[in-house]
Amino acid sequence: MKKVSSNVGCSGRTSQSYQVPAILKNLGGFQFKTVCGYPGSAEYVIALHRGEIDMVSSAWNQWRSSHPGEIAEGVFIPVIQSGLRRNREIPNVPLMQEVVEDPTAKNSAASAIGRALITPPQVPADRLAALRGAFDNMMKDPEFLKEAERIKAEIDPTPGAELQKYVMDIVNAPKDLIDRANKAME
Repeated sequence: MKKVSSNVGCSGRTSQSYQVPAILKNLGGFQFKTVCGYPGSAEYVIALHRGEIDMVSSAWNQWRSSHPGEIAEGVFIPVIQSGLRRNREIPNVPLMQEVVEDPTAKNSAASAIGRALITPPQVPADRLAALRGAFDNMMKDPEFLKEAERIKAEIDPTPGAELQKYVMDIVNAPKDLIDRANKAME
């Protein structure tokens, strides 16, 4: 993908479908031509089947539940994933930071926060601990896990205290990294 041009479907410049390919293109040297204007995932699927686009950046949990047969048959193939650790369902698919060479890009090529539950900063520490504990317990609850499996929901939680560290790293990111990330989104 660094040597051959690929058309990447995109819904808009503020979406993951634009931002992840932009980072890979501008910080990683990938030869991506972003084609924006697709309304969403249903249109991506049609565009992929028609050959209008070669790939799209979209949430794995949506693809795994909506297109398991096409993934199993090799019609849709995950090639790069974002995050701080590889998804256990696609352990052989490299992370973004594993496929870029620039050390600064490696640090900016990950997304630790997926679908987060967020409180305001004034929540007392004991209440925050209780909320985090309740969430952690729910993630282990057999009935919850059984229902998640039934509806094919992906359950791969990050504990709140660990996620808070990632948030603070983002909030305290060096200005040069922020500038490079902003430039990558152009």
